[in-house]
Amino acid sequence: DDENDMDSDTVCADEDTCPSDALNDIDGDGICEQNDSCPFDSENDVDGDGLCNSATCVDEDPAACSVFVTTNSDCRAANACSVCGCACFSQCNDRCPLDRMNDVDSDNVCADADSCPFDADNDSDGDQLCADVDSCPYDNLNDVDSDAVCASSDSCPFDDSNDADGDNMCSDVDPCPVDPSNDADSDSLCAEVDSCELDSYNDQDSDLICGDVDSCAEDASNDFDNDLLCSDVDSCPFDVDNDVDTDGLCGNIDDCKMDAENDADGDDLCADRDPCPHDPANDFDGDGICGDVDSCPTDIENDADSDDICSVDDPCANVHSDHHDADSDQICQDVDTCPNDSGNDHDSDSICGDVDSCRFDALNDADSDSVCGNLDVCPFDSLNDIDADTLCGDVDSCPLDSSNDADGDNLCVDQDPCPLDKENDADSDSICGNTDSCPYDSENDVDFDMLCADVDSCPLNAGNDADSDNLCSDQCLFDADADSICDDLDSCALDANNDWDSDLICGDMDSCPFDNENDVDADSVCADVAASALSCGFDMSALNILSSDMFVDTDGDSCQDAVILSDAQKENVLTSVVADFGFSASNAGAALSESPEFSDDNTLVFSVLSSLPEDTVAAIIEAIIGVGSEFIQVEPQRRARLLAAGEERVLFVTVNLDGLLSKLRSDADFDGVDNDVDSCPFDPENDADGDSLCKMSFCFDDLFVLNPQCTDFRSGGRLDGQCVESGVCTTCACSCNAECAGVIGGGSDICPYEAANDADSDLLCASDDPCPFDATNDADSDDLCGETVACVETDEAVTSFGSCSDYSEGSRYFGFCSIDGICDICPCSCASECGSEVDTCPSDPENDVDADQLCADMDSCPYDPENDVDSDNVCSSGDSCPDDPENDLDGDGICGASDSCPFDAFNDADGDHVCADVDSCPLSATGDRDQDGLCDNIDSCPLDADNDADADEMCGDEDPCPQDSSNACNDANNGVVVDGDGLIIDDEMLVIIIGIVCGVIILALIIVAVVVILNKRKVARAKQVSETYMRSPRSFRPSEDNDLRSNSSSAVQSSPNHSDFSPNSKLSTADRAESVVSTEGYVAEKTKKHKTKPTSSKSRKTRRAKRDSKSTGSRATEAGESGSWSPDPNSLSEIDWEKSLNKFFQKHNKAKVAMVPKMSKIYNSKRERLYAKLYKAYKAAPNGATPS
Repeated sequence: DDENDMDSDTVCADEDTCPSDALNDIDGDGICEQNDSCPFDSENDVDGDGLCNSATCVDEDPAACSVFVTTNSDCRAANACSVCGCACFSQCNDRCPLDRMNDVDSDNVCADADSCPFDADNDSDGDQLCADVDSCPYDNLNDVDSDAVCASSDSCPFDDSNDADGDNMCSDVDPCPVDPSNDADSDSLCAEVDSCELDSYNDQDSDLICGDVDSCAEDASNDFDNDLLCSDVDSCPFDVDNDVDTDGLCGNIDDCKMDAENDADGDDLCADRDPCPHDPANDFDGDGICGDVDSCPTDIENDADSDDICSVDDPCANVHSDHHDADSDQICQDVDTCPNDSGNDHDSDSICGDVDSCRFDALNDADSDSVCGNLDVCPFDSLNDIDADTLCGDVDSCPLDSSNDADGDNLCVDQDPCPLDKENDADSDSICGNTDSCPYDSENDVDFDMLCADVDSCPLNAGNDADSDNLCSDQCLFDADADSICDDLDSCALDANNDWDSDLICGDMDSCPFDNENDVDADSVCADVAASALSCGFDMSALNILSSDMFVDTDGDSCQDAVILSDAQKENVLTSVVADFGFSASNAGAALSESPEFSDDNTLVFSVLSSLPEDTVAAIIEAIIGVGSEFIQVEPQRRARLLAAGEERVLFVTVNLDGLLSKLRSDADFDGVDNDVDSCPFDPENDADGDSLCKMSFCFDDLFVLNPQCTDFRSGGRLDGQCVESGVCTTCACSCNAECAGVIGGGSDICPYEAANDADSDLLCASDDPCPFDATNDADSDDLCGETVACVETDEAVTSFGSCSDYSEGSRYFGFCSIDGICDICPCSCASECGSEVDTCPSDPENDVDADQLCADMDSCPYDPENDVDSDNVCSSGDSCPDDPENDLDGDGICGASDSCPFDAFNDADGDHVCADVDSCPLSATGDRDQDGLCDNIDSCPLDADNDADADEMCGDEDPCPQDSSNACNDANNGVVVDGDGLIIDDEMLVIIIGIVCGVIILALIIVAVVVILNKRKVARAKQVSETYMRSPRSFRPSEDNDLRSNSSSAVQSSPNHSDFSPNSKLSTADRAESVVSTEGYVAEKTKKHKTKPTSSKSRKTRRAKRDSKSTGSRATEAGESGSWSPDPNSLSEIDWEKSLNKFFQKHNKAKVAMVPKMSKIYNSKRERLYAKLYKAYKAAPNGATPS
């Protein structure tokens, strides 16, 4: 190396790959520094923007390079990027190495990563178009309305006309885009199609005058009778005096216009001409007094004797006295035996009635009880049947005994010690025979074997010689007390009751064997509970229970008959009942609506909510709380309204807790069968319907027992089946009945007289169930029951002719159900005959009215038997084209199947057998013969593709010179002109022709001028007539905005020649004149119809006065319509609004009462307007309202 490591990189040139590069190609691009444009960029400015993407830097002369840092000089201009790499790094290094333009949009995203390299906002509107190619860079819909204004600047971005009507509402939300008032009259018609822009009813009375300018907007005849009242408020629209006699008949139909009673006496003379308007005979007796006010119309002297009887009727014509027959008995006073008694001593006791104390009793109160005999139920009994046995005392064997010696012992009750016992306590045990369990046994079955001594073989041995050895007491070798317990095992060998009262003293030694306190009051009388209990019909097993203080005797017969609970027991009862309602699934038909409480010591009351009959609710409550229905009373709450069947109402429930005593009786249900042998111990009818379920009407659970409570022992309860084991058979008599008493089948019979027991489970027994086999009870109310469960009936014989099946359809006795009276017994077999056929469509009241075998609740088209046969989702009942799925798509009134052109509303209008949807020229039968793109019907030259190219009004197919507008193709050789017909014309002939043509033109101009002058005169005349008529208040005045518009349907229909006179009219002057003349005739005709009387000075004044009055009324009306009323009619509900109108017309115009419902609806939103009309017509408004 002759230069000895010139680059000072400690590598000699012979080994140095870059001998002049101290960094030895630091970027590894194979180019040494002196030749490397970007010594620190291995890709050497890959994007060619003159900026390197250096990974590192070196300042060859740091001191010199520092100037670029301190002065911020332009490195690139000084070419210092390579020698001052670090100082110029920020200026020279390429921050976008793959972006030649280096983030030209200055969004800090290089082009290689920039979705929009020329859009600094990078598609700010998110429409996938960058701003450099986006016509609306801030409008993601890009001027969706195509009005050349982007949404960001567009006042109406969805309206290409940008609020054409200037109402500050763009067309996309403007209900009337070209109507600035937006349907001012709110009739759903915009101004451009509204015949009456300011009249929401659009000329309601069809008199061609819009309501806003119509003096009588609801009166087509516009006050026909000229009484300033329109017919809609005019009680007599054809009577100017409006029933002047107020008889309810308008003058135009009133035969007596000035007579409110319309010839009341029917003598064909109206009151204004009738001398006696209420006397058809017109003063028959000629006394100058009309018959209707003449006291004696046929007596000219008018009762000369002043006895108020006219001479023709006076029975005492010769007695001139004011009192000739004072008692009015038709017997003159001078011959009347009792002149002041019209009955003339009716009872013939020689005492005239006016002084007789008993005018109709000849004996004059024989029994002196101050009741006359004719009114006295017992005229000879002063006590008047005091014992109320319908036998008076004078004939009553026992006047103080209403039963009249009921036991027939010849002793009346006031003297009889046993009034119902003929033998008067035969056994002298102080118990009368009618209540004595053993009437001939003074000890009343002392051995308690249920056999009285007079019939008991062993009256002192309950076993009654059990071993049949004819010895009453020898069951054991030694059983001294015959209690069936041998002496060696008997704690009380000489006491058959074995210390019954549990006082640890055997009965043979006990002074009071049935009194555990042993005559506590020391009165030498034991409290013999057992004898008393048995005589009262209680079971021996219940004697200990009866000794409780809870049971008391309220009537003094020594028998407990009532229950008194402690406060704690009452609380337990309330808790138990609430818990029972929560536990039982049976309460679905009777939900507790008011918590239970005690009305007294033994009466529980509460309320339930139910839709079922009271008897059914009682049975449900029986099952819920364990109390027999015999002790439950259910009744509707007082003053409850009568409800429809199935509607819930509140029922008041009373439970008599005295029923607790029933289960302690030996015969709880009083059916004469002791409980221990009674198949239904609480059912007095012992399963009347034979369904193996007993009524529980006399059972009673101890409701005051908790933890466990009786509910726990019921079927499904936590202690189900443990009644006997737990010893609660008596305590929980209802809940444990099936287990303890062996009831047939067990359970309570909710329908005791129905073997099927509410077959449909709707909680209604058959007697109350309108549909016994339909749980929904005719859900669709079509008087046909459904069948949610199979019909059930007995298979036993129901008549002497056979069973139910013998009466079914097809059987030998079909048709005899009603005759044999078995409709209710055999509901299945007799269904069709007895009118109880099953509802095949239980949820369809019309029962498949379209007969398509689909009930309405399952039928997509319940009134269409084919069920939308064209599958257009429109049923035939509402389908205009039931066989056309597109429903007359072209709207020509012809359905697809019958439409020759189903997509052409005009059905081949040009008759070329090509329908418009495929016909290029639908209105031209010949099409476009010259193929110039214009159909023949609109082509001025249908056979000339150039369409008169020379514009000489001659089509090319007829033009001899189609390119020469003068059609004077020059003949250079002959100097002649050829006309349009090909004729050769010389110069002289041409001059003559031109002269003739000019003359004709001048003559035509003169004719046109004359016609114009004449038409102008006609127009002026028509205008004068029209203005004159329009000044009339009752004239026909077409609205300038509506009726004169050429597209107004009402104007066209009313006046066929009525045309638009606006500057934009396309009518010629002559046509306009003709139209005006036609309108003039129409106006004159209308004027003629309203002209009924000759015009005179007086009539003109009258009309002027009426007009002024009407104007004043109109102003008052306008004030009422625009102002307020007191009271405000808008404060009334719709019902009160209609009532107020009805009341108003009842008073002012009964003929309009029938119109009140319609009137109230029409004016419901315009109440002030109607008030104003009524106030104008009647000088009054509903509710006495006045305009403020």
